[in-house]
Amino acid sequence: MRPAPSVVTMTLGALLCAVLVACGQQQTPTAPAAAVDESAAAPATPVVIPTLYPTNTAPASPAATATATFAPTPSPQSTVDFEQPVIEFHYQIPALALDRRLEASVGGRVTVVDETQGVAAIRENQGGILLELQEALPQLELPPVPANCESCVSFSYELPLAEASRQGWLTDTVMLASVENYTSVLLGPHFPPGTQLGLRRSATPYDVAHTLALTEEGLLWRWLATDSDVAQPLPVAEVDALLPLALEELEREALAEEYRVACTGTPVETLYMSEGAALPDGDSNSQTSLTITCPAFSLPSTLLPLYLRLDALMAPLLAEQGVPRPPLEIPLDTMVDYQRHDGARLTLTIDGDVLAMSAQEAVITDTLAAGQVISFTNALLEADTFAPGINAYVSGEADNLLLVRGPQGMVEAAWDGHSAPAAIADEVERLDELLEQLLGETGEVDEGEPDSAATATPTPTVGPEP
Repeated sequence: MRPAPSVVTMTLGALLCAVLVACGQQQTPTAPAAAVDESAAAPATPVVIPTLYPTNTAPASPAATATATFAPTPSPQSTVDFEQPVIEFHYQIPALALDRRLEASVGGRVTVVDETQGVAAIRENQGGILLELQEALPQLELPPVPANCESCVSFSYELPLAEASRQGWLTDTVMLASVENYTSVLLGPHFPPGTQLGLRRSATPYDVAHTLALTEEGLLWRWLATDSDVAQPLPVAEVDALLPLALEELEREALAEEYRVACTGTPVETLYMSEGAALPDGDSNSQTSLTITCPAFSLPSTLLPLYLRLDALMAPLLAEQGVPRPPLEIPLDTMVDYQRHDGARLTLTIDGDVLAMSAQEAVITDTLAAGQVISFTNALLEADTFAPGINAYVSGEADNLLLVRGPQGMVEAAWDGHSAPAAIADEVERLDELLEQLLGETGEVDEGEPDSAATATPTPTVGPEP
């Protein structure tokens, strides 16, 4: 078996994170009680009275003792106005109608307002962030915003306690990424008014946060969180004329609110769709916002075609920045992934590409006729053998693993030995035949001549034409 991927609960490190401020209260000590001398003077000589019951004889008075009286210690009165403003900044990109501002108080309360949308978010105990801002803001270089530059990032700040304020063009990449991230975490991603389709991905160790937006006018915006001057939009017909059609064909009402699988080094993504996205009733107030993580393992087959187009449109922006990313464990467009007991592996993609890998990791590629992969996937999903998710894939304990992308997301079947479950035995046999065609009868390939072996391979067939 090939080692399972390293899959852990994703923890996105924001460039500015919320730090809780603990304020300890010192209690006023309580004064100890005064010591009292309870010793008594020697009693008088008792007189015996012949009665049935003893009489109550009053004891002698004790010696007088001075008792100290302590007044309570008054609690100190605070003179600090915790509501007093300590930081304010204003973050704007006029071309995107992005207009957000932050106000923070001495007590650590932060209010972030989206002026365009008319919404606000409040967070308490943000003292750590305020300290970072108080140190970083005075060090910013803010040259004048270029004349008539609606796509430039305009930024201003004020530190009332220090009586300092500045405004100008924000070009510092760290502060750009930090402000975009912090406001997006609290208010959600920003898409220009009239956005019909939007995708925003958070930062990862490999890429900065980035956003795409398709407007109702057919203009396609794409920008990075670190852009000090956002590129002008392009007509979508010039970039991807089929994107609006993919959006129109999407059955949005069947989508879930989130598609999540925990993967290391992948962003948290927000996919936004406004009214008009395949809604027959044309509800003008309808909006859909999906949360996606690890799309290669989490996306349903219904959403994959649209997502692949969005991913391709974002690729040019990411090609020349960030740290090179490691290859995905499976291709993003995977529909079927089969790992066999002998270490061989077969992957079928939505466009009909076939990738076969031997136990020695020699790779052969080929293609299937259009529609065969979808037909074969549907045949597999008719069986009740599959479980949702990729738990067996992650554990890597089974001899054989079969992943299939369905309308609800990725599902899996796992078994030991050479015999597949009866419900999918015929389909697994076809996968084995395909592997043998591509890698040879022994499951191995001559690594010295991989290209000639691939060229000589006839077009494989895994199922009937749709």
